[in-house]
Amino acid sequence: METIKVLYNALISDRSKERFEMILEPLQAISQLAFLSYCPVGSKLSISDNILYIQEPGWGQTISRSYYLDKKEDLIYLFGVIKRFHSFYGFLEEGKGKKLFDELINLSKCGIEKLIQTYNKADSSHLTQTLRMYKSMIDKPDAFDMENDENKGKKTDIDEVFKKVVKLYKVSHYSILQHTMVLLKHNPACYRDYIEGYNKIMLDINNQMKKWISDNIIF
Repeated sequence: METIKVLYNALISDRSKERFEMILEPLQAISQLAFLSYCPVGSKLSISDNILYIQEPGWGQTISRSYYLDKKEDLIYLFGVIKRFHSFYGFLEEGKGKKLFDELINLSKCGIEKLIQTYNKADSSHLTQTLRMYKSMIDKPDAFDMENDENKGKKTDIDEVFKKVVKLYKVSHYSILQHTMVLLKHNPACYRDYIEGYNKIMLDINNQMKKWISDNIIF
């Protein structure tokens, strides 16, 4: 736990990427973690302009990560995503949304396991320890709290913004996500097409979400 606190505090003070860019909308990020479960080991995650992206293994991954200043330590920002997903989308557990919620929870844990396998090869013991903690947090989000009073104040401001961002999603958006999950389950070999298709459909929502964050969150 102490190691994780050191990593968290180091990233809070890091300026290689503006902290503003690293704020992630919970459903967008959790859906990408779930999609990651269908991608090959070696796939990594990138955060750019408040959006979480999957980078498949290959020569393009190295170039992209260098260009966008991606680092494996950026994964620490998933901490807030996991905490907020339960806070803002826990309502999906009730009624017709329960199946989608359960699938997102289970598949996102599988996605994190893919990351653990990826970084195990790089002998990144501190990072894999953090990822294992995140995997546990998906089931028990209140089990860990690493924020000091100052950061909790900022967290409150961000949470107020996300209360409004959640309203951007309509029933049809949840339905699209649910059907994408079904397609992935029945034809995992076409994972790339399904993930790219879903991300294109959600482009307008993502742009609105980024604008909400830009207009309402100030560090």
